[in-house]
Amino acid sequence: MKRLLGVTALTILLVGCQDKNMTYENYMLHPEKVPAKLEACRQMPDTQIRNDQTCIAAIKSRRAIASLLKELMADPQAYGAKIMQMQIQYVNLKTQIHNADKADSKVLAKLQQQAKDLQYHIDVYRGVIRLVGG
Repeated sequence: MKRLLGVTALTILLVGCQDKNMTYENYMLHPEKVPAKLEACRQMPDTQIRNDQTCIAAIKSRRAIASLLKELMADPQAYGAKIMQMQIQYVNLKTQIHNADKADSKVLAKLQQQAKDLQYHIDVYRGVIRLVGG
């Protein structure tokens, strides 16, 4: 019983810490967490909200997510085509990375960063689709 309580307390502590460390990028990847954070921010005094980086990140991400939702609702096919185009670009980058001269670390690092950035954008777009039940 004590062990179960300890595990439960640790889980609650870890979940609480995760929300405190959420950044704009994290909220963009997990848009389902934004409403709860915004509600928590609404309970804070205005002066505290201005200094709370997670509230600022949640507010900023809400705007970006709303824009993506608007884009999705306006033309779902075009939104999906944009994701597919990014996925094609990602595969092409991965091919370039695979074929790149491993001795040229600057080129390789640039390609790897481009692939990482593109994967982030794909995940953001797909996260918005998850919001609407897709």
